[in-house]
Amino acid sequence: MKTERAIVPAKYYKSVSLLLFSLAITFLIYQVSVYSIFTVDDAFITWRYGRSFVDSGFWNYNPSTFELSEAYTNPLIAFLSIIPAFLSLDVVSFFKVFALLIHLIYFFRLYTILGPWYFIPTAIILVSPGFILHNYSGLETTIFGFLVFELFYQAYRERPGGVFSSSLLLIFIRPEGVLFPMCVLAYSIIIRNKNVFFLTLLSLFPFLFYIVFRLAYFGLPLPNTFYVKSGTVFSFDRFQSYFFYILPAIICILVHQGKKKWLSASFLTSFIVIAILYSKSNLMMDYLDRFSWHLMLPALLIGSFMLSRRAAGVRDEKLFGYCLVIVSIAFSLYLYQRDIQKNQGQIQHILSYYPRAINAHMALGKAISRSENENLIFVFGDAGMAAYQSRRNAIDNIGLASRTVASGDFSLKYLDEVRPDIVIFHSDPTKGGPLLRNHNQAVMMSYVDKNGLQHLCDIYWTGTYYLAVYVTDKTKKDEIENFIPLCMRSKSANNVNNFLFLQSLEGYPFYKFWADNVDEFKGADEIFVRAKEEKLIFQSKFEVRIGQDRIYFYSDNCAEDSLASKFFLHFVPKDTSLLKPGEVTHGFKNLDFYFSENGIVSDGRCVAVQKLPGEAASLKFGQFKPSGERVWEGAYQS
Repeated sequence: MKTERAIVPAKYYKSVSLLLFSLAITFLIYQVSVYSIFTVDDAFITWRYGRSFVDSGFWNYNPSTFELSEAYTNPLIAFLSIIPAFLSLDVVSFFKVFALLIHLIYFFRLYTILGPWYFIPTAIILVSPGFILHNYSGLETTIFGFLVFELFYQAYRERPGGVFSSSLLLIFIRPEGVLFPMCVLAYSIIIRNKNVFFLTLLSLFPFLFYIVFRLAYFGLPLPNTFYVKSGTVFSFDRFQSYFFYILPAIICILVHQGKKKWLSASFLTSFIVIAILYSKSNLMMDYLDRFSWHLMLPALLIGSFMLSRRAAGVRDEKLFGYCLVIVSIAFSLYLYQRDIQKNQGQIQHILSYYPRAINAHMALGKAISRSENENLIFVFGDAGMAAYQSRRNAIDNIGLASRTVASGDFSLKYLDEVRPDIVIFHSDPTKGGPLLRNHNQAVMMSYVDKNGLQHLCDIYWTGTYYLAVYVTDKTKKDEIENFIPLCMRSKSANNVNNFLFLQSLEGYPFYKFWADNVDEFKGADEIFVRAKEEKLIFQSKFEVRIGQDRIYFYSDNCAEDSLASKFFLHFVPKDTSLLKPGEVTHGFKNLDFYFSENGIVSDGRCVAVQKLPGEAASLKFGQFKPSGERVWEGAYQS
């Protein structure tokens, strides 16, 4: 394999490259097994186009000409979604494998371009759970970053064919991607390269054709998302955070010489323009700074490439390389701290997101798909999984998938004309039910009240986020067998905090989550089952049971007053090295907790779970009042 690595002395190239590459692949496998289970609801919005096209022959979010809308910003992914729909493949499995291929291809690609210098982006990418989550989420986040870098690299090498192909892919992966071919056009004029200029210009013609098609077919010059997300007041704080991520691109200008510095300058200008646009937009689903990765990833790759070229002119190249490695490790540790330590709660939320959605949104769509009413219409703001599984016409009251909502024409009059059969609200029991101030839900409630729709039941996604289902009298008779059991199952499984929900998933292989056609997860019910299977070590107000690495406090008849008192748990490890300096004096780890943090109540039963940091030599446990008085206590000796 031919590689561009002349800057690397042969005496240590092979050993360093092999070591780093082996470490990269090993850690990649681990990261993928942990974080690739996440699939975001918005991905199903795009994938629905492929299914609707195969089912109905219409290129639309809905499987008909109802509400012709362009809900996606990534036409390339939307076109690809036709393949699994046509071949009857599981759409999640298809795009997970696609993401894995992209991941592996680009690791090899960076290896061929950078040689051992690929350690810089590789270390940062692999250590960050954020990259794995974004790459396997079903959205185009990382593909966009890779394609921006590929276009830069091809333009730097002045390769017309490479510029054409990477430019063509880039403009169809995200709307803002069109800025970068413009940069190459300007650069080709400066360097007077006619071939690069004309092929870059040629790559823009399909984009212009698509704009004409969009306006003629969907009736709007831009995707729905532009109208829904734009119009927010510019945030300087957000711009500052985005600017931090494009700092590596500034390095390119500092190290470039001659006319090539204009290529870096033009790409940096595009990064700044995108940062400004993002800073004045209402960005939805910006989990783990997703939109920042559109800037950080290509800037990091471009910066790494330019540093690798500049290294050839450094007198002590080996020392220079070590310095770069130290800098990359420091930055990767920063990302690790941000993604894991600072955002631990968000990481738990994201990892439990898709399994919870299988129990709620996915199950909701399947229930609707079983309806005998082929013309059924429903209104629901989470426009991905439920609509995808339903194979029925849907109205997205948030507007991403509804031209009427995006255009500002969503009203009671419109709903009276369309007459949806099912209306589903985002609700929060701690705030009184349906959140009428959010996303046109007040208009939806006016329609419900006027037309006498009845509250059928609530589908739980979490304990504070549920889907309130309202139906007409006719629909209620037809659908009650589909919805009532679903509502009961979702409450039983999902009405638990993320810490416990993730514990219920332990033992499932990660590839089980690489599918959309999977059985619902038991969630909270699984915790009760596991608790009863473990060894009983004490019985008082609670049955105390111990497993391999956790302890359970279980009761078949829970009283509220027994849950209010704090649990104490003193853990004495067999391996005393687990004790921190401050704990050695007392001889145990304090693992006290409140039931509200680690407990579940369901149908009169309750169970609290605490994870043990190692094998226990002995345990003391019980509950105590705020005064310090012990309610009950027990002990265990292994």
